[in-house]
Amino acid sequence: MHRRIAAAITACGALIVASQALPASAAPTAADAGSSAVAAARPPVGKAWLVGVVSDQAKHPLQDVNVEAWLDDPTAEAPVASDLTYEDVADGQEGYFRLEVPIHAHYLIVVSSDTGDPYRTFEYNNGDPIKVGLRKVRTLGTTEIPRVALQASTTSAKLKPGTVKVNKAGAITITVRCKNVYPVLGKVTAAVGGKKVVGVLKQKDHGQLTLTLPKLKKPGKYTVEASYLGDDFVKKSSKKITLTVKK
Repeated sequence: MHRRIAAAITACGALIVASQALPASAAPTAADAGSSAVAAARPPVGKAWLVGVVSDQAKHPLQDVNVEAWLDDPTAEAPVASDLTYEDVADGQEGYFRLEVPIHAHYLIVVSSDTGDPYRTFEYNNGDPIKVGLRKVRTLGTTEIPRVALQASTTSAKLKPGTVKVNKAGAITITVRCKNVYPVLGKVTAAVGGKKVVGVLKQKDHGQLTLTLPKLKKPGKYTVEASYLGDDFVKKSSKKITLTVKK
């Protein structure tokens, strides 16, 4: 469930809610996303607009960022409203979004940067709910998504078993974690005795994969290096562990 996944994510560098507010004219004169028609001057009866701007830390507005309003309810399975940031043609404000929601409710605002990774998710206002009462338009100000450098990862490994006989295949479970990206995706390898096996972490693996190790012909102690090769979001990392081979 998207709502529950989002709540479990720690934002990269955390979202920053700047003191800068939208111009007063931004909300009531905004154009609908993907439409050139000017919207109504105020929300319908019983509804409110949550409006704001998304930018990076260099103050550059970001287009096509997904912004969603979720009821503050752990059983919610879909957002009440969503919008992609766009240019408010009436005001000239880029990175603008407008969510139309019922009044008298509490909402969690979830922001997803357009990176192709649905798990890089941020929660506005540090995940605290936004109360929507009788006010017809609520300005959320500017939400800044940090320019994200590659995020550090940690790789851990466990042998199953730690001791094998010659010409018998052991197994290794490789776990890759990243504070700000979940789950970690991409290639992992296990190298031992001049041989290497490769696996691919997928979303269903939740950052953990078990690989069958190559068979070794001679007894002794071998260093097994488990490696995560990195991707567009996460840095590579590795871990060494000792495998014992007996006759």
